[in-house]
Amino acid sequence: MMGSSHAVLGIAIASAALQTLNPVLLGIAAAASLLPDIDSSQSIAGRIFYPISAELQRRGVVHRTITHSWVAILCVCVLAAPIWWFWSQAAYALVLGFCAGILGDMLTSNGVEFFWPSTARDVLIDHPRLRFATGSLNEFFVTVVIAAAAVGLFNLVSAGGLMRAIGQWSGSPSAAIDFYNRNYAEFVIQAHVTGWTSAARVPVNQEFRVLRLEGATFILQDPQGFLHRASQSDAGEILIDKIRTHRGKPVVTEIRTLQLNDQPVLSTLAKLPLSEEVYVSGTLTTDDPTDLQFPKSTEWFWPVVATGTGVSLHAARLEQLAPLGNRYGTGTLTVMIVQER
Repeated sequence: MMGSSHAVLGIAIASAALQTLNPVLLGIAAAASLLPDIDSSQSIAGRIFYPISAELQRRGVVHRTITHSWVAILCVCVLAAPIWWFWSQAAYALVLGFCAGILGDMLTSNGVEFFWPSTARDVLIDHPRLRFATGSLNEFFVTVVIAAAAVGLFNLVSAGGLMRAIGQWSGSPSAAIDFYNRNYAEFVIQAHVTGWTSAARVPVNQEFRVLRLEGATFILQDPQGFLHRASQSDAGEILIDKIRTHRGKPVVTEIRTLQLNDQPVLSTLAKLPLSEEVYVSGTLTTDDPTDLQFPKSTEWFWPVVATGTGVSLHAARLEQLAPLGNRYGTGTLTVMIVQER
């Protein structure tokens, strides 16, 4: 296998195994994939480490024998052990890249003596017509396929990895929670939800915006602006069957915590930076909460709820807090400020 083909295969295997796009780690894997060919002074590794390759050839080491065997892999693992203590991922990338170099040559017509000192040539594909000669057109096509697979792997890794991608595809709420937590600071998070309304068991199959998470409960906003609590229990308005999240428009989301100690609620919140979107969550103790009246429905929920001692806020807009008037409050508020990039 040509050096470029080895490097592409090493990068693909390391990215998939380590779930990384770190260019240093992928570079280590690419370089390590060339090392088995150090037994040939004509190879890239052989030219870089010419004294070693020349000595191996002087001793009669045949190409694709001991340096392509389990013995060589064991030696590389020993060499990688000290690196593991300082940077385990780099050690894994080194070993994976070296193994990828051997694996690539096992796809060729001549194979390798993997079980050296046995002289039997080992190949991955038994049928000779399905193997290729080094530098042939068939190798070029194989390299293109590997490169395409690597690009697909990069997309999977950037999306959080294969298991996360499977979770997203299956509509798992836990995967949606993970996706939201990783992306909400930079993007509006959209979600397609299927399930039922908790009250009437009417089917739900709709796109929402995810405003907030409260434990395992999603605070969703429909296209009309109404809010819904969605979970896998009957705690909210929507009972989730599947929820698939994806990125919306890019934004900058800032989370602030406000501690009120018998302070005017609205005037304190008015000091926040101006933004088109400000959402307030938390619990406040206020005077005369029984006098507060907020809309109620079984189909959606109002983000401000009067309690026995004050109010509970769930991603409430500032204008929705207007009924608080001049009331003073005590408690902790979480303020989400969303601005377009």
